[in-house]
Amino acid sequence: MSSARLRARRSSYRLSTSLRPTPLAFAIVAVGVVCVLAVTLAVGRVALFINGVSTKGIGAITSVVGGPKPGSMAWKLAHGQDVNLLLMGDGGAENDSPLLTDTIIAISLDGATHHAAMISIPRDIWVNYDAWPSAGPRPAYSGKINEGFEIGSQDAGGTKLPAYTGPDGGGHLAEHTVSAVTGLAFDGYITVDFKAFRDVVDAIGGVNVCLDGPLDDEQYPNYADGYVPGGIHFKAGCQNVNGEQSLELARSRHADQPDQASDFGRAKRQQLILSAVKKKITSPQTVISLFSMLGSLQDDVKTDLDLASVLAIRDWGQSLPDSNILRVGLTNGDLLADQGQGATCGPVYSLCPQDSTFAMVRWYLQMVPAAPAAAPEKASIQVGVGTYNISDLPDRLTTALSTLGFQVQSQGHQPVQATTTIADYSGGHYPKTSAWLSKFFGVPVTPAASPTPAGQVENGLVVTVGRDFALRWYGLA
Repeated sequence: MSSARLRARRSSYRLSTSLRPTPLAFAIVAVGVVCVLAVTLAVGRVALFINGVSTKGIGAITSVVGGPKPGSMAWKLAHGQDVNLLLMGDGGAENDSPLLTDTIIAISLDGATHHAAMISIPRDIWVNYDAWPSAGPRPAYSGKINEGFEIGSQDAGGTKLPAYTGPDGGGHLAEHTVSAVTGLAFDGYITVDFKAFRDVVDAIGGVNVCLDGPLDDEQYPNYADGYVPGGIHFKAGCQNVNGEQSLELARSRHADQPDQASDFGRAKRQQLILSAVKKKITSPQTVISLFSMLGSLQDDVKTDLDLASVLAIRDWGQSLPDSNILRVGLTNGDLLADQGQGATCGPVYSLCPQDSTFAMVRWYLQMVPAAPAAAPEKASIQVGVGTYNISDLPDRLTTALSTLGFQVQSQGHQPVQATTTIADYSGGHYPKTSAWLSKFFGVPVTPAASPTPAGQVENGLVVTVGRDFALRWYGLA
């Protein structure tokens, strides 16, 4: 891969995102995973499918014989350890940049507590790629995080590091790059494209989704560098949608309705589609209808998972209730900033962390697994900031904690203080929440006498962020 090729590809991608088919959305990857995992109810037929899509070849079948090997995904789940998967969606042959993975989702399975976290990674995060030897012809390259799979998948004339070449080069470079951002060590990857998504939804007879309001998008892209004539239109309420319509709901970014055009609105639609697919995929008749199309999906799904891993995930997750799945998304409203505020970013629209080292992003995600145990206490939490020149930090922290299920409100700015404090006005009624906040902010929780001071939550916890944590947030500690 030459530097000219990289510049041309990036320029084409960035300057034409409103005209070309937008990337695969969350639901596309979810359907792909459902297809790979759910149909393992019939091991013989699916073994051939896994053998076809897995880069491990015949080993994808034979590895299931003799029990799980120590350190494998199956072994980890059986021994209560964590397993992390990287799910990616690419445009495939229907997109003029077929290998850009504009949907990137990290799935973390907590083998000990039987919870899962789905972490959406925005495609516009600006990262450094170290796919080449430091002393080689390409010692450094920076770009958006959605380029990793493409860079690793394309021939670089033998100049890339061996780990990022061959059949798994793209997947491994994407794993390495996302790991640097999130701190998660990945056990495997799966990529799915547009065609697989549409085919699966159509094969199960469409899905039923219930929209809170209408959606009208006059700028929905077609597959020929233009827009769909007349746009796309969905009414409010429950309706059955086919594969293409599901794709439209998952991808739409320019709806006339502000609530549908927002990231939150799009994420909510994607979750509706996922829930609808999950409900329908459990039907034996639906599973049988998927068998006939497994062969046609082999060109649209790629993974380094072997059959033992697929079966282990199926066994672990088949009884996982939706309430045990925590959905987290890094956004420019919490730990990321547009155009690299607080960090050096790219020459075009991009996202960078407020902490340029990504240390705070990694710490936040490290705290995610413990949140499902604490958040159900429904403690009232108030967050204020007692330091200078950080006008948006109270709202950012409120958003970050609310995403994890905590009941949080912003208290705005407070008198300046050097050290973060957490005051408990509840009389110790929320021990798990107190423990989580104490660990996250790095300070003890102090019992406070009632009544609660005016302007603060009653019978809850009050966090006042001092200079110490503010410096950590911005990577200046």
